[in-house]
Amino acid sequence: MGKKHSTIGRWEKGEVPFTLADLQKLAEIYQVTPAQLMAPPEMASFVQSLDRAQKIISNMTDEDRERWLSIGESLAHKK
Repeated sequence: MGKKHSTIGRWEKGEVPFTLADLQKLAEIYQVTPAQLMAPPEMASFVQSLDRAQKIISNMTDEDRERWLSIGESLAHKK
């Protein structure tokens, strides 16, 4: 990663913040998304679903995205 062990240790202790670029590099190393790195382990499956949803809707037109969201909302109301 090109960082000193002491720097990483200070991140872990919360003594210094890390940058978005650092977060992105860590995500690449661990082959996950930045969101997956930031979420607690028990949320891993949920965050993976959100990442999948983001990939799906990022390529949709505004109209298709609204239809897709409406379907999701109607399914959520059935519970």
